[in-house]
Amino acid sequence: MIHTMIVSFLESFKYIGHFYPIAFLRVYLGYFYLEQASFHYNGDFSIQPQLSEMINQWAPSSGAPGWYQDFLIQIVAEQWQFFSSAISVTEFLIGLSLVLGYLVRPFTVLAAFVAMHFLWISSPDQSLLYKTLIAVNLSLCWLGAGRCFGIDYYVYKKMRGWLW
Repeated sequence: MIHTMIVSFLESFKYIGHFYPIAFLRVYLGYFYLEQASFHYNGDFSIQPQLSEMINQWAPSSGAPGWYQDFLIQIVAEQWQFFSSAISVTEFLIGLSLVLGYLVRPFTVLAAFVAMHFLWISSPDQSLLYKTLIAVNLSLCWLGAGRCFGIDYYVYKKMRGWLW
């Protein structure tokens, strides 16, 4: 099995070689998410109510739907410790998926949702970053970026489907 994976990995250079820039972008974005997860895990994000403060300060003036603003203020802000940990774990899983190139499509959709939620609870200064992350993640999903320099190419050869 390991031999077949190595052969598939080397074949991905030949057949999907035009995706090199996309593979670089995928790995770089994966590193970004791993770095964010590390920053959130090791910093004050899980200890201090930073998430709650962000929500209370920026969510009421955001473009989020009213029902979602209520959800953020009444539930997420009150349970900030759980949601801070969930955000850190989610960012770690997204980063790991992008670096390895495994299950890139579902994890980039998840990353776009995470960026959309941060867009709604962050300051207007950071809105351009999160809008760009949404566009890049959806582009990586559409292109199937895990097929070049990633495990998805091997799995795609074995089981064709929309996930790979």
